[in-house]
Amino acid sequence: MNTKRLILILGLAGFIVMADNWVVSPILPAIAKSFKVNPASAGILIAAYMLPFGLFQLVFGPLADRYGKLRVIMSTMIFFTIATALCGLGTALTDLSVYRALTGLFAAATMPVSLALIGDVVPL
Repeated sequence: MNTKRLILILGLAGFIVMADNWVVSPILPAIAKSFKVNPASAGILIAAYMLPFGLFQLVFGPLADRYGKLRVIMSTMIFFTIATALCGLGTALTDLSVYRALTGLFAAATMPVSLALIGDVVPL
């Protein structure tokens, strides 16, 4: 794969993951209203995403070394996309929390594995 194209794709993936990371915070009041819960309860959506996002970065590094960085990043982006689509199907705060956790889990691979992959393909 062309190095410039790979960096562009990885950059866009990183942008999407980081945007997904922050998109919920400003709309928490609307989510709370939609699910008829108080905004503080809807705040669980932040933790549901951030905890797996932080914890699974530790898992995806060794997996990428073992199975290949490109394979791991491609598969996790596919599952990230599916989990993000599932968020739109959440009918209750619990459903949405589970889907956000899945989204955070698969998003965890994007930044560290992308940086390692770029380090592998771009000469010093």
